[in-house]
Amino acid sequence: MKRITTLLLCAAALLAAACGQNKELEPVVEVPQPVFSVCGVEAPDVIEIPVDSTLTFEAQISNTDLFTCGWYIAEEKMSNTPSFTYTFTEPGTFAIRFEAQNEAGKTEKNFSVNVAGAPLEVTYSDESDTLSSVIGELVKLSVTVVAGDKDTQHSWKVDAVEVGTSAEFSQAFDTPGTYTVSYFGMNRDKNTASKTWAVIVADLPLKAEFTPELDELKTIEGDELSFKANVTQGVFGVNYKWSVNGTLEGTDAEFTYKFQTKGDYTVASIIGNAQGAEAVHTWKVVVSEKPVVPVEPEAGALIFDDFESSDLGPSTYYIGNESGGVNVVQVVSNPYKTAANASSKVLVDKGSLLNGTSSGYFKFKVSTTPDGKEFTAADRAKYDRVRVKVYIGESGFTPILREDAKQSQSLPSEINGVAFDPANPTLAAWNAAIKTGDWNVFVYDLKNAKYSTEVNNVAQTSQFQFRVFVDFAGNGQTCGPDIYFDDITLLEAETTPTPDPDPDPDPETGAFIFDDFESTELGVSSYYIGNVVGGVSVIQIVENPYKTTVNSSSKVLVDKGSMMSGTSSGYFKFKVSTTPDGKEFASSDRAKYDRVRVKIYVGDSGFTPLLQEDAKSTKSTPSEINGIAFDTSNPTLDAWNAAIKTNDWNVFVYDLKSAKYSTDVNNVAQTDQFQFRVFVNFTNTGQTCGPDIYFDDITLLEASGTTPTPDPDPDPDPDPDPDPVTGDSLMYDNFESTQVGVSTYYKGNNVGGVSVVQIVENPYKTTTNSSSKVLVDKGSMMTWNSSGYITFKIDNHPYGGAISGATRSQFTKVRLKVYVGSTGFTPLLQEDAKSTKSTPCEINGVAFDTANPTLDAWNAAIKTDDWNVFVYDLSGSKYSTDVNNLSQVDQLQLRVFVDFNNNGKAGQDVYFDDIEFIK
Repeated sequence: MKRITTLLLCAAALLAAACGQNKELEPVVEVPQPVFSVCGVEAPDVIEIPVDSTLTFEAQISNTDLFTCGWYIAEEKMSNTPSFTYTFTEPGTFAIRFEAQNEAGKTEKNFSVNVAGAPLEVTYSDESDTLSSVIGELVKLSVTVVAGDKDTQHSWKVDAVEVGTSAEFSQAFDTPGTYTVSYFGMNRDKNTASKTWAVIVADLPLKAEFTPELDELKTIEGDELSFKANVTQGVFGVNYKWSVNGTLEGTDAEFTYKFQTKGDYTVASIIGNAQGAEAVHTWKVVVSEKPVVPVEPEAGALIFDDFESSDLGPSTYYIGNESGGVNVVQVVSNPYKTAANASSKVLVDKGSLLNGTSSGYFKFKVSTTPDGKEFTAADRAKYDRVRVKVYIGESGFTPILREDAKQSQSLPSEINGVAFDPANPTLAAWNAAIKTGDWNVFVYDLKNAKYSTEVNNVAQTSQFQFRVFVDFAGNGQTCGPDIYFDDITLLEAETTPTPDPDPDPDPETGAFIFDDFESTELGVSSYYIGNVVGGVSVIQIVENPYKTTVNSSSKVLVDKGSMMSGTSSGYFKFKVSTTPDGKEFASSDRAKYDRVRVKIYVGDSGFTPLLQEDAKSTKSTPSEINGIAFDTSNPTLDAWNAAIKTNDWNVFVYDLKSAKYSTDVNNVAQTDQFQFRVFVNFTNTGQTCGPDIYFDDITLLEASGTTPTPDPDPDPDPDPDPDPVTGDSLMYDNFESTQVGVSTYYKGNNVGGVSVVQIVENPYKTTTNSSSKVLVDKGSMMTWNSSGYITFKIDNHPYGGAISGATRSQFTKVRLKVYVGSTGFTPLLQEDAKSTKSTPCEINGVAFDTANPTLDAWNAAIKTDDWNVFVYDLSGSKYSTDVNNLSQVDQLQLRVFVDFNNNGKAGQDVYFDDIEFIK
């Protein structure tokens, strides 16, 4: 509603009298003398009104002398009559002028009209200045405009950030604190209204759930229990405290504690948050003594001392380094009861390392048992190993067994059931076998002592020492943590079984085990000679140090040191003209064998054993590694690493027909002697010394049979189309029976002159493609500006026979399967001579725009970890259309780019299969 004064509320009537009427002339003409009114009321000079008010101005002229008149606003004439009506729709100050004149002269009158905008008046849903809320609760406010509502605009802000433009505000806050919510409204006349509220948001009350749910728990010594606190409400500023019997032990949401000794414990969880609230939960934990499970007497083992009933100093005595005259070797309660050793009493070497030059140690007699009984040399003679349990914590110390008088000492030959080489110890092998937070079981072999071999069994000494060093070199260190020992056990010597003349459990058809080293020696009719060091051969037959499921035999051949110098490799030779047992092995008998199989343990050395025909120097990398085909002519480190087991025995098969450097030896009959040479890489480079390499079970394999007549359609499914029309497709190559380089040839970018395109075993068998053989473009991208590619003729079948132009003219498309992994590479089909390229027109059954390829469309269609089915339309190639069917070309390329713009980049292997021509 508009508010106007009584002066302005009127309905104006326009004066009918027109200016300029003809009058009878009077003797004297006077200047017009008007009297003014506004809406019938005498008009003031300054008029105050609200916007949208209507005023009627009227000039009453008493004399009737002929005159003209007019009303003006800002010098614009609005009326030429004495009466003027006008509505003021905008705020502001308006100058109104009236002018009248006749022959006698002119008279004027000026008015000023001040037009005020309509005030904006609003009411608020909450008139208070402060609001309270909690996290997640909606805070709601609204405004109602009660006056001046024309074109009103609203704005709501939270901490100066606008969040809404309607008359209503609704928002929940997810963090506690004080927020400023403000309203600002403005109407068309620029009149405003505003208000602010302080919204105080509080966190929800603290709530938490605790596990375990039971309040009283029972366990045994050495066991760990886990506890967890899950805060479900009041999470801001949350902190955790875990205590055991009042001692703070943890500050995370989860808490694990090992209860070492029996007794009652109180575990408490105290949770606090930013509000200062706390949630407390406690558990009672009753820890019982861990029962000692009786151990059945072990065959071939004598527990010499378990420290349960023995004391220091009787007939068997223990002496260690002393600190201040106090012996630091003591029998104490076991502080680390675990499943590996739950016994009650153990021996501790306190401080272990007393100074920088001398180690902590203790001695023990074996001429008498700890209970004082005589232990004769005759009784001791059958024991040649000493087993002991040792707890070293995280110290990294290396306990050594030493024969007291002769100082013959040794590192363990076995750690926790894993073989360890005491003669050539490595920190990596030690760390891999050691348990740093548990008891370790060490076995010391007296026959394999590190520094000498003059003590081979327990009968040859009357006293031993256990010494604790800081490293394998026998260095001491100023003091150290306590080291614990338990269950010193003497182990009987292992008897060597009578060799089985045929150790294979099931003789293999077509295979002859030439030598398994179980009953042979070096230097007989079959001889083995390797590089020598100081006149001593480094080729030896030894006990198998790495018995695994792949090779658990007793004896193996070792090439010790393997690499003799930077120019010469470690090697050994073996005759095949006679068998290892001295029998003649005629050429006619050997002629049927064309492959050599051997088991080799290379550890993690990365060395590459090659088979070499001794006289002609024909060498070869294996054609098969652990059942996986390996390309002998184009060996790559990636393929080698994918097939090799670094910490197990590997089974290598060497095919004499595919030797790397020459092919003049095709079967075993064509040579009398072979070598196994160990190089540092595929290029036959040697290296100064290296780790030992082990060989076993040299086996000759019969020829694999005649080459089968190629199947004109080698695909297991003679019709690879899901729902084909007869004659609509031709399987060009599925790589099951073809080789690179025959009538159809494949060329890719080369690395060092070696083609990177190969036919290999399918490494990614899926439901989309489960075939055996595929074509790989190895490395794919050779340089930044050159792509990996494959060239193949299409005027001949890969397995023989021409494909006539008339036959090829029926086909306009090429379909194939591609495995790109997650590389993002884009295979393009290119006509070789004309460089006509094309992206696929169809990917996995989805149409793809070859003329305008986009990354989004590509990613939507591609399977990154499966085989993809691409269809290339020659008539819709990307760069030209001069090749419309397969009769117009003799050769195609598959090129692998990094993007649609044909950019190259060094990259991964890309695999191809099942190239088809389709209509």
